[in-house]
This record gives sequence, structure tokens and C-alpha cells, in this order.
Amino acid sequence: SPSDLLLAALANCIAISVRMAAQQMALELGALNISATATKATDLPNRFGRFDVAMHTSVAVDDSRTVELLRRTKDICTVSNTLGAEVALRLNP
Repeated sequence: SPSDLLLAALANCIAISVRMAAQQMALELGALNISATATKATDLPNRFGRFDVAMHTSVAVDDSRTVELLRRTKDICTVSNTLGAEVALRLNP
């Protein structure tokens, strides 16, 4: 469905972006698993009001570096920057 394609595009863009951000920061993330979900807005017009993206890594990242990694990831991802809704990122080891 179109919404599945949108979520897949967001998840893939975040995957590429987090790898780029990690490389800039000289971080190793190991295996990466990303899932994206959407919540519909409660008012009209029909649309998604929020996207949640969870990233699971096989290597733990220090909390202080996680904040910077997520900031850089959001800055890089063209898809999340294009969406007219909040995109919340979460990194879980």
C-alpha cells in the first residue's frame, strides 16, 4: 500500500543516514535493524501526524554520543526532512 511504501522509504533513508552519521563520528554500529511506524493525525485532512523510527544496533553506543548521532541522522535523511510530521528517532542497543 502507499503507506507501507512511505514507511519503507523512511526506514531505508534513516538506515543510510545513520550509517553516514556514524561514519562521520567514527562509530561502529554493527548489525542494524530499523522499524518505522506511523500514527494518523486526529484532525483533518487525513494524514499521518507522527512517525516513530526505532533503530536497534548490535553494538552499544554511549548515551552522550547517541544524542549527537540521532541529531546528525535527522539532518541527513531527505525523507524525514520532507515529511510534514514529527519524526521521532530512538536508538536501542
